[in-house]
Amino acid sequence: MALPLRFVLSGKFPKRGEEVMQIEKATKSLKCVWKAVVWAEVAVLTALLLFFSQFFSYDVFVSNVSNLHPQATAATFTQPR
Repeated sequence: MALPLRFVLSGKFPKRGEEVMQIEKATKSLKCVWKAVVWAEVAVLTALLLFFSQFFSYDVFVSNVSNLHPQATAATFTQPR
């Protein structure tokens, strides 16, 4: 009980409004930094996907899968008589 009274008498009692404003400013800046980090990650991932999409295509993927499982593709091909 004596501790709050000592702050009031010494004039060093923090004002509630200033403390709230500091917290709001810190939260706002943290949100801004967080958004910048997320958008930077999205940009990097998009660039990587575009870069690697030049080297890979669906046709190459399908041909690689069919090479891994030749017994499955052998049943689908018809031999001329």
